[in-house]
Amino acid sequence: MSAQPVDGRIYCLHTIVLGNNGVVDVTAAEPEGDIILRHERDAPTQQWEAHKINAEEWSFRDRTGNYLAAPSAGANNQLRGAVCSDPGLDPMLRWRLNRVGSTFEILNAAYPDMAMDLSNARPADGTPILLNRERKGSVNQQWLFKAL
Repeated sequence: MSAQPVDGRIYCLHTIVLGNNGVVDVTAAEPEGDIILRHERDAPTQQWEAHKINAEEWSFRDRTGNYLAAPSAGANNQLRGAVCSDPGLDPMLRWRLNRVGSTFEILNAAYPDMAMDLSNARPADGTPILLNRERKGSVNQQWLFKAL
């Protein structure tokens, strides 16, 4: 069972689609890379520090300084990494967690009706992670927080 994150702790974010073997990753250590699913679990771009912003919202920053971010206006629905000095000011970098059984939906503060989602039910390594409005208990939107 995935526990609610703890402020300041480092996690891998796992999908349940691949038997927990797929993790959320920034494609490069450079700022503002795309957010994809990869199978490795030891890269700094796959290790997310959870920060509690307020009673309902979190930010997640990888070990290279990228925050988990919603797509910018006018972009496709693919998540991205973003560098920011204060994620508390930017709703694109703030996330709400909705427990679904032993997993979580991860919802964006700027787009509260949209959840982190895999683009298909059988992703290959490097599959993009999107924001999607279809919140019907899809396994593509269920994530586990595994502490490192």
